[in-house]
Amino acid sequence: MRLDYVTLRKVASIKFCSALKLHTSLPDDNSSLVPPDPISNSEVKRTNANGSAGLPCVRVGNRQAFYLGRAFSDLKALFFCYKISFMELQEISDRMEIEKLVTNYASAVDQKQFHRFRDFFTPDCFIDYTKAGGISGTLEEIISYLESALKHFPNYQHMISNISIDFDESNNSAIGKVMCFNPMEDKKGKVFFLGMWYNDKYQRTKDGWKISERIEESSWSLNAPINTK
Repeated sequence: MRLDYVTLRKVASIKFCSALKLHTSLPDDNSSLVPPDPISNSEVKRTNANGSAGLPCVRVGNRQAFYLGRAFSDLKALFFCYKISFMELQEISDRMEIEKLVTNYASAVDQKQFHRFRDFFTPDCFIDYTKAGGISGTLEEIISYLESALKHFPNYQHMISNISIDFDESNNSAIGKVMCFNPMEDKKGKVFFLGMWYNDKYQRTKDGWKISERIEESSWSLNAPINTK
């Protein structure tokens, strides 16, 4: 999910016009239109409580002038806030996109839709499952391996949480650490549990964020076989 920069510009433009409109109005403007006298060739007259009438008229109000200094000061502050807000919104957008990426990965594994990995990883990515009894290799090697290895486990889940993401200075790449709780059941009905982390690298591409590296790190296990290949 990418925020539309043009949309943000439109929002700022609206705020700009609103601020300008706010300051071009004249507070305490007590001017009014006086109906014409009921005689021919008369014209509409404007009365102003601005002290323009001379003696013996009584001054009953005042009219404030437009102050450009205050308006430009407020507009400067507005665009400063806009710049900061855009940076914050872009980072929020990037984080949400990466979180969706790792969630979709887990869902694809649990649904045995390993072909979807091509949508989640860069073509030249590196994936390492050796700490959990798997293999390491290229994207196509991993897809082929999982299609074969996970046939022995009819039921399993990958529940992820504690997604930590740190962007580099360019905001085009990031590193992440994702916790995964992985209960599995084999064909004999035996259930075992794996606790692990995914140590990731993410890359911004023309098609959005992708995983460029995923290295599985084992944390704990319960009733797990020695080799889960």
